[in-house]
Amino acid sequence: MDTLNDIASSFSAFAKMPEPIIQRFDLVSLLRRIVNLHSQSGTVHFRSAQKEMPALGDEQLLGRIFSNMIINAFQAARPGVPLVVDIMCEKANDKCRVSIRDNGKGISEALAERVFVPHFTTKKSGSGLGLAISRQGIEHMGGHIWFESRQGEGTTFFIELPPAGL
Repeated sequence: MDTLNDIASSFSAFAKMPEPIIQRFDLVSLLRRIVNLHSQSGTVHFRSAQKEMPALGDEQLLGRIFSNMIINAFQAARPGVPLVVDIMCEKANDKCRVSIRDNGKGISEALAERVFVPHFTTKKSGSGLGLAISRQGIEHMGGHIWFESRQGEGTTFFIELPPAGL
């Protein structure tokens, strides 16, 4: 549990984020490690049609980004509804796509346009940097991040990264 708390509390240190170290890595393997890390904190499912998915990016930074997104999902749970986080890894539009879906509270339309704005938060103890830094890091890696949400039903974040050649 200390590891998860360390990830959550140290994430704001990325405000002075150095340039990402772009290298080839296996996205499926990274996601499996992250899911295993969080599986004791809640229900997290992972699926991928591919056993391996070579991608280009900063593996360490992406690990922290994915962890932060799972923590955000856990914090978005609706009272009385068991939270489930589904993570999927697939090829889409010649990119490596990761989707992280939860059945939490969802994000209202009024808040949706501010989700990636630095220092915007709906949490009492949040820094408002997690998603802003995630977007900055992913875009520096040549990737893209966006989300779809329905209030009262949940949110899905999508991340696309450049594939690595075989």
